[in-house]
Formats: sequence, structure tokens, C-alpha cells
Amino acid sequence: MRICALCLVSSFLGQLVSGESAKQPVYVYLYSRLDDHVNFNTTQERFRRELAMLDRYRNEHPESGISALLQFTGAASQMLVDFNRTAGMVDDVLSHVRKGVIEVGYDGSGEPTYFTWPRPNFRSAKTARDRWLARGEAADWFLTEYKAPITGEPDPNRPGGLKRTQEVFGEVASITGVVPWDLGGDTEIVHQIRRQNGNAIMAGFPESNTWPARNIHGYGGSVEGVSLLVSPGPDFAPEIFWQDNFLRSSNTSGPNVHVLSTHAGPDVVRKMLQGLDRSRIHVIRLELGNIEMYLKPDFNKGLLDPVRFAYDNPKSMVLPPDAVRPQEEIEAAYRREEDVMRWLVSDFFPANAGSRFISSADLRRMAKTMVGTAIPRETLAKAAASLLADWKLTANHPPDFGRADGEYFSLADMFQMLATALAEFNRTGSLPRSVDLVPVYGPEDFDQNQGPSQGAVTVASVAKACARFSAILNNDTWKPFPDNIVPARIMVDGINLNAAQFLHLMAEAFSAPSSERKLNVTTCQMSHEPALEYPRTRQLSEEGAMWTIKPARLRNLE
Repeated sequence: MRICALCLVSSFLGQLVSGESAKQPVYVYLYSRLDDHVNFNTTQERFRRELAMLDRYRNEHPESGISALLQFTGAASQMLVDFNRTAGMVDDVLSHVRKGVIEVGYDGSGEPTYFTWPRPNFRSAKTARDRWLARGEAADWFLTEYKAPITGEPDPNRPGGLKRTQEVFGEVASITGVVPWDLGGDTEIVHQIRRQNGNAIMAGFPESNTWPARNIHGYGGSVEGVSLLVSPGPDFAPEIFWQDNFLRSSNTSGPNVHVLSTHAGPDVVRKMLQGLDRSRIHVIRLELGNIEMYLKPDFNKGLLDPVRFAYDNPKSMVLPPDAVRPQEEIEAAYRREEDVMRWLVSDFFPANAGSRFISSADLRRMAKTMVGTAIPRETLAKAAASLLADWKLTANHPPDFGRADGEYFSLADMFQMLATALAEFNRTGSLPRSVDLVPVYGPEDFDQNQGPSQGAVTVASVAKACARFSAILNNDTWKPFPDNIVPARIMVDGINLNAAQFLHLMAEAFSAPSSERKLNVTTCQMSHEPALEYPRTRQLSEEGAMWTIKPARLRNLE
């Protein structure tokens, strides 16, 4: 369903017109997955060769800003610790992190083992909150518990997963592969991650050939639709957005954007870059040292995954010699990787102003958020006015975002700020000069009931309702089920409203805060365009995370 298709088309055409006169930069995000904890010699060789190349290009082309993200599993992190006395890989990682040559990331997709990952126990889960807690419990096990390297047998008394990786390397810059059972909103997992790391960049959209994305009909179109929504102007990348107050980085934003392995060679990379819509910034992910460089194409029926091979063959878990390519083919793959790097720094970057390599730290500096700051009353008034104006275009669905002074606010942001301001109005009779924007989660129950269709309430009654829950909503102290989550239902003068209806009433009340002013109640769905477009495997009623989605403006890198 398209709530405001005309708005999107107009925005898109406007960006195309502006793109005719100026091409926006392309930022290249390099990463490598070192998740093979079974075949240590191959992992070590890949690590050494990639590190040497990064060092060389860092020295020869400092203007390119080259750095790379090295992603480890908890099992791989432990393997590096076990071999550190002789191989020194942990020490090398830490020294290169200090130099800014690499960042460390966590990727849980290869943790032992695909068949024994913890799953949420919904047997006694009767409500949305019960299911929320069940997902959170499973995520906690996945992120913190040790798993036997081959069988995946958990040991809750030893650290594993993200917890072990951060014990070895410190706070990681990126976290991916932590939602093995779902696609869509992941608030419960994010809530567990926030206990360990509140600063990492998290995964956005995976490519359509990955599980479970490949099982979703229309996945590519949904990704493209949401990516368009979160990139409303030239300084927004369709691959980068905010969700649950974590910056998200997608592998794809449409048919012309996908992850490439650098050993594919410069022609393949050049073709993808030439197909980009350059009316906006793009952040493209290139993988260094992909394991395909070492494995014969027909190995393991084309799965090309030595970790999966070990899990499937516990009695002969090490790669058999006949699975590995001849050395001359491996060397040729590394030469193609070098060709890509040389082409980028010598040809593409100089010919495309502003284009360069980018790191997670760079993205965090560029995508500054207003969360954690005081929002002036005048800015909130503009955001409320834009919300109400856009609401007229979306009928009985909320609009995508609030907008003011060049900033975008999610529906959850707007709910928290308006509730806080009106609670103050209830207490003092005046709106505050500013409101602290604090992180909140979307509704626990994304109920699709449109709510009551008639009735009227006063501004004073709306403000009084805000006062009942505002202090709780602003409390971000961690607990298994958080306080700072938008309530799904709010009672006002005996009328049971859903969160969308109440958000509309709050925006109206804030815009003209006269206590006895009457506000009419109208029906409204909870879901908006991002929620309806977003590809998911769970039911829509549990997709409250969609209320936290908003664009991430990428300001000039200083």
C-alpha cells in the first residue's frame, strides 16, 4: 500500500532534476569477515594480507581515508586469543585500531551453530509483551553465552558472542547478524545490545539472496521503497537510516546497489557505480578477502562456507585439500583486489568530488542526531505543524516523520517530545521553552485497530493524560522490559485511544494550547508508510520499531 505515492514521486523527480547538475559523493565502506574459527591458517593468511594492503594504501594515499571493518564472531575472537601468543593477531588488531587503519565489528551470523541458535519460547507467551520478553531472552543468550565451537552447545557460565568479542577487542564499531530468526523490527534485540554497546552501527537491509529475505515476496521492491523514504534529499544516503536510535547501514537499497567482493575486479565494481542514481549520496559496501578467493566453486555444493562445512561434518571439520583453489588462482584473486583498490584511489575518487573510503566512526560523526539534546519550543512547534499538515495527505494513517529546521523526527520522537511538553503544560499552565529529546522505543503492541471514530476531548484532558505517563516514558534506565516505550493505548476522558490517535491529538493541543479547547477524535491506523513498506517475517502488530525510523542526514565529513 502506498499512502502518499504522489509525494514520493514528486520528491524522486525533484532529486533526479537536481542530480543532473551535481553528482553526489559515493562513500566506499570496506569490510572483511574473519569468522572461520576452524581453519586458522586460512584465517591468518587472509588477515595478514588484508592488513598489509591497508597499511600500504594508508601510507601511499592518506587523502582517501582508507580503513576497513574486520568482523569477528565470538568463536573467532576466542580462537585469536588462543593463538595470540604465537600468532599475535589480537595484538595486531588492537595496534591497528589505535592507528585508525581498522575497526572491529561483530557478526553473529557464523556463530556455532545454525541449528542450535537459541529461539524465543512463545509457549506461554499470551500477549505482545510476553513475546517481546521472549525474544529479548533469546537475544541475551545469543549475545552473551559461550557456544562450543562445533556443536554449538551453550555454556552460560562462559562469555561468548558479542560479549566475548568486546572483552577481547573493546567496544565494537558495528554489529550485524544478531537476528537469526526474524526480519523486520528488532527492538527486543536492540534493547539487549544497548546494555553492552549503545554506539555501534547496526545492520539495515540484507540482500535478497540471504535468509530469511529470500522467502519474502516482493522483498526488493519493499527495500527500495523504504530506502527512498529515508533519503528525501541529496545529502541522505538510501543505505543509511535511523531505527531504534541506532544508525543502520544496509547492504542494498535497490536493484543497482549490492555488496561486491573486491576480488571480482574493477570492471564489476565500475559497472555498479555507473548504475547508481547520483542525485543523492550512496554508501557502498565492498568486501575484502572473501573466502571465495580460496574455495573451489563447486565446494560444498556451492555454499562456499567453511564454517557451515565444519558444522555439517564434525568428524572431519577442517577443509579438505581438494576444496581449495590452486595457489595461482588465489594469487590472481588478490591481484584483482589490488586492481580495484588502485582504480578507486587513482581514477574514481579523483573524478568524483567528495567520494572516498568511509568508516563506521566517519558515519557516526556525519549522521548526527538530535537525540540527547534540548529541542527548542519553536522547533517542536514547526515539527508538530508539519506532522498535522502531512497527516491531511495520509488520511487515516500517520505521516512518515515530523520535520523542522532541516531535521527529521520519527513518530516515536514526536510522541515523546509532545507528551513531555504537554505534561509540563498540565503542571504549570505553560509550554516549556525546550524539551529534551530522549531515546524511546515504538509501541509494544502495534495494534491495527483504528480506534474509536467519534467523541471529543479537551486540551486539558490530553495534557493530563500525558502527565500520567510522561515521567515513565522519559526513564531510559535499563530493565528487561523498558519504561521508555510508547504506550499502545491511552485513556482520555473515558475514550480508549490508540497511540496514533493520541499523537494527532497531542500535535493539535501543542499547536493551540488553550485548556478548554475541544479536539475531535477521529479514527487512525497505527501503521504508516515505512511500516507498510518494510519487509518482515513477523506480524505487523509487533512491528512497533517502525515508529522509530527516520532519515539520517550525512553532513560534510570534517
